Amino acid sequence: MQANFRQPVELRWLASRVHQSLWYFLRSFKEQTGQTPHQYLLRLRITDAQKRLLSTGKMVEEIALESGFADSTSFIRCFKKMVGMTPLQYRKRYVV
Repeated sequence: MQANFRQPVELRWLASRVHQSLWYFLRSFKEQTGQTPHQYLLRLRITDAQKRLLSTGKMVEEIALESGFADSTSFIRCFKKMVGMTPLQYRKRYVV
């Protein structure tokens, strides 16, 4: 997941890669990471977006797509939920 977090992820495919049923994969993934695969994937994408917000001058919409989100609306909603502020607020706060 870490190498391909920008791409759509198919959980059945991931489970088959580790030779597990989907149900067992979901359960063992959460036991190992403390998160569901979806939560883990969102964290990877948000972390990538945070780095891009601070290191580039790209627009939020472009960063959302580059980080693996389908659209900027879902990206902004997820970012605010996980980080506690919008992407633009984050950029203004931490860019020197």
